[in-house]
Amino acid sequence: MGLFSVRRKVSAADYWRLRLAAILCAEPLDELARDAPPPIAEALAAADRDLATRELRAVCVCLASIAIAKLWPRRLALSATLTHAAIMNKECPDLAELESVYSSAFGSSFTDGVAPMAALFVHRAFPAGTSPALTEFYYDAFYEQLKARCQDWETMRLVE
Repeated sequence: MGLFSVRRKVSAADYWRLRLAAILCAEPLDELARDAPPPIAEALAAADRDLATRELRAVCVCLASIAIAKLWPRRLALSATLTHAAIMNKECPDLAELESVYSSAFGSSFTDGVAPMAALFVHRAFPAGTSPALTEFYYDAFYEQLKARCQDWETMRLVE
């Protein structure tokens, strides 16, 4: 991005409404299954779809929130976080509660918060059995998701 590049201004409320709509409309398990090696695809096929989808949506919301906290000045990030919480509590209270579980997992590590998120997700979404390969697959997928949310901000500028 050049020195004089123009970025589209977006309010925290608009960003969260659009991001939440995108997350709720997506079929994240199907998207992941397309890129998964056979053993992972089999685990995905055997999972409780509703449970795994709900958990994965909460992770996606949490990663979007982490991207804002990582990239924006504290004042704007705090404002965006408060807006996010208000929207989530009003529109998706069950998802908001679940997101806080993943946020706590992320905060539990001083070195790599995505690792405990991936481990928690696999534990909760695949109660019949987990494997290191499954955890590693989601670890990589969550980093890709975080990277994508950070790239959102290359074309947008957060405003209050």
